[in-house]
Amino acid sequence: MRSALAKVQVDADGREVQAPFDDMQRAMTGLMELTYGEAELPNPPELPHEFTTKWLHENADPLDIRVMKDPIILASGYSVDQFYHQWSSSQNICPVTDRPLSHSITFPNDLLRDMIAAWRLDNSLRSSSSTVKTVPVAPSEEQIGDILQKLSEHSTLQEEGLHEMQHLSKITKGEQPCLKKWPMLIPILIDLKKNWKSTWTHKLEELRLTVILNLSVHRSNKEILAGATQLPDALKKITDKLPRLGGCSSPSVKVASIVTNLSEFEDFRKRILDIGGMKMLGNLLKIEDVVVRKEAIAAICGLCTDEEGKTHAQSCHVTDLLVECLTITDEALVLLDCLQKDPYAVDKLSDKAVELVNIIMADEATQLVTPKALYSAISLVHEILQQDVSKMETVNNLKDFMERLHELSSGTLPMQTMLKLEKIISILSEMSPAIARQVQS
Repeated sequence: MRSALAKVQVDADGREVQAPFDDMQRAMTGLMELTYGEAELPNPPELPHEFTTKWLHENADPLDIRVMKDPIILASGYSVDQFYHQWSSSQNICPVTDRPLSHSITFPNDLLRDMIAAWRLDNSLRSSSSTVKTVPVAPSEEQIGDILQKLSEHSTLQEEGLHEMQHLSKITKGEQPCLKKWPMLIPILIDLKKNWKSTWTHKLEELRLTVILNLSVHRSNKEILAGATQLPDALKKITDKLPRLGGCSSPSVKVASIVTNLSEFEDFRKRILDIGGMKMLGNLLKIEDVVVRKEAIAAICGLCTDEEGKTHAQSCHVTDLLVECLTITDEALVLLDCLQKDPYAVDKLSDKAVELVNIIMADEATQLVTPKALYSAISLVHEILQQDVSKMETVNNLKDFMERLHELSSGTLPMQTMLKLEKIISILSEMSPAIARQVQS
């Protein structure tokens, strides 16, 4: 869900740039700019591939072509359009990985849907100045006052006010209610459960987290939420109590998504680490749910942007947990590559050698992973070979793999990746000289 924000592309000189992050940030903040009449009129940003259905609609409006309308999360952890999935000839196969799904249960991807809606509004308004478009209208003082009054009353009115607030934060893509204007909403949301005692339910917890998550999408609210000193501890307490509430794993997904959204702020990262946030996310990796694990990995990636975060990950044995439940996604590959691994972890990682080889061999048109994740896959294969070259004997298409490595080595790669690639080719050539001669010929 947050993969586009975490991706880092590499240009021809090997320098890392944050182009995908910038594109996504413009999409999320475009709504605020347009609302206050501050938006300029450059060419609209290119459609991020996470927004696409991978299925062309005939006779559709140009803006609607390939854009998801109702994204859902599959068992594989990837998101697709619900209509596309329902009418797909192979509903038991993930259209991204082309692999069987472990189950048919899907979850709505509310955050991605709101991000797409903001992107669509941004593009439609910028594409034609002669066409009158509507933008979300900020709630009135009376509306917010009524919600605040209900949230201070007994449980029935509090639930009604919470539903109204969730509706406002959803239809306005997190822009309104704006926390800058109504900062008291944060402590009210955090302390809301105190008045419920034993009657607080799993449904209400998910509703509260949905409001916070919707607010955390928009930049103005995000900065204020990140500065709320009581929020990290509240998220940890919520996560600790979720098992006792029962129900589905959706609240756990939302907690991880909130951490991901706010982890770009150093103060928030430090606070969440100080209260045991890394261990909290590590525990989410133990949940046998692909969606929870995917979002937990994205959140851990956000916390591991500096040495302090990596140290916490090491002390919480995140590497071992990650290897145990490894899913081949951008965040998982990049995270596993950047963290230190002991011989035991590398040995467990060796069992994933075939999957890593398939990632490296995948055609770029499949968009299975980003270039940076591809470089991480190469680095992980290099670590496996350094410890035990025999692990590559499980790869059936070794000749095709070596041809792919030679193809990559003829392109432009970061220097460190190129050195590891050449080392892999050298080791495999020594292991299978006959195949190496066939490739060279």
